[in-house]
Amino acid sequence: MTTPNRPKRSRWHNFLFFITFGLLLVAIGAIKAGFDLMEGLRSADEYQDQGVVTFIPKRVIQKQEEMQVTSRVVRSNQTKTVTYLEYWAQEHSGWRYRVKRSASLAREGIKSGSPIERRVFTIKDTKRYITTEPEATAESYARGERGYVQLLIGLGGAYCAAYFTYLLIYWRQRRKA
Repeated sequence: MTTPNRPKRSRWHNFLFFITFGLLLVAIGAIKAGFDLMEGLRSADEYQDQGVVTFIPKRVIQKQEEMQVTSRVVRSNQTKTVTYLEYWAQEHSGWRYRVKRSASLAREGIKSGSPIERRVFTIKDTKRYITTEPEATAESYARGERGYVQLLIGLGGAYCAAYFTYLLIYWRQRRKA
């Protein structure tokens, strides 16, 4: 039963409402994820630069990863095989770097044996390390991580602000009519 004062909404209007509401939920999730990531951010002082290290391709690793499937067939455990090319550091036996590749490119990487150079940062007071591009510094790496989190929170916040501003204008126009 429709009310006499309100015109019936079109399908297009309903579709846009649900899409924008879904995007609102995504934006709220992005804000939450950003704040969760912000707790784990480290300052540049917590990284110790180990310099540029040469990594050589050592082996191809195939792992089963769960697929993100949204369908009615949820009962089957859908997985896909993902191929990684693993590089080992020449100077330090414990440092490794993995990159996701197609199976053919990973095999070509092993055959060619061409080394790559990566900058290694160790995290103080832990045995963990991070590899980045050779040009990176600890400050630029930390700034990049912080920038990603700020972008995530900023885009989510901007969409929420735009959504609620639109709702406020929409409700005020309906009230006047």
